[in-house]
Amino acid sequence: MTEISPIYDRLSSAAIEMEDISEEIGSLLDSLDIDPKRYDYLNQRSDELRRIMKKYGPELDDVLTTLENSQNELDELSGAEQSLDELNKEKERLLAEVSKKAKALSDHRKKAGERFVSQVTEELEFLNMPKVKLVVQQKMGKLTINGMDSIEFLISANLGEEPKPIAKIASGGELSRIMLALKNVIAEKDSIGTLIFDEIDTGVSGRAAQKIGIKLKQISRLRQVLCVTHLAQMAVMADNHLLIEKNIQGDRTVTTVRTLDHEQRKYEIARIMGGENITELMLENAEQYLKDADNM
Repeated sequence: MTEISPIYDRLSSAAIEMEDISEEIGSLLDSLDIDPKRYDYLNQRSDELRRIMKKYGPELDDVLTTLENSQNELDELSGAEQSLDELNKEKERLLAEVSKKAKALSDHRKKAGERFVSQVTEELEFLNMPKVKLVVQQKMGKLTINGMDSIEFLISANLGEEPKPIAKIASGGELSRIMLALKNVIAEKDSIGTLIFDEIDTGVSGRAAQKIGIKLKQISRLRQVLCVTHLAQMAVMADNHLLIEKNIQGDRTVTTVRTLDHEQRKYEIARIMGGENITELMLENAEQYLKDADNM
């Protein structure tokens, strides 16, 4: 067929051309110096690249983006280790500085404790409690925001007794007088606005009661003081006198509180001293007691 003849001629020419190309390639291959190790290495790298692209791809750009992000994270972690070392060094420096200051605070507390004990002892002696011994027990322990000290106030109420916590050794009246001595020493620095003493005169009379009254009056110049008492020597020291009474009304007991004026105070002071049979002499003595207290 005439139509096939041209196609046949072209295929023959192509076959001859392919044969020439094959011979040239063969010659080129014979002239190449192939390194088997290099060849194996490139094959391994190719396999590894395909594996990485399968995991982080699908495109090579995706793999390169993941590599860049990972490198940035690694750099940040390396910087964090350096920052951690710096922070640890700063921590050690601050710990040494705080420990030094805590030691200085501990020494200051020890000296302050000695002064405090001396001042409270003087107050207790004035309140006719010369055998009471106050001890500031200071122990050094773990460093906290308040320093490294653990401090406890101990009291020995009687000669020869070991100092113990106040609540375990003092009676109600003794505890009130001890607290009075403590409050009188720290009155200017204490932030408590009102002090209440319930029958602080328990177990005392005469001169001792008067001394307690004097101390209460001193504290009242700095704080509000409320005191429940049954002794005239203490009642006369007050700026205001409230009379507390219980009365029966019907089938109930009612407690009333009245503020007394000067004459009523004088009468009540006389009643405390002499009972229900009030005489003019008792009233004169009560008047004098009130005048003497005002001059203290």
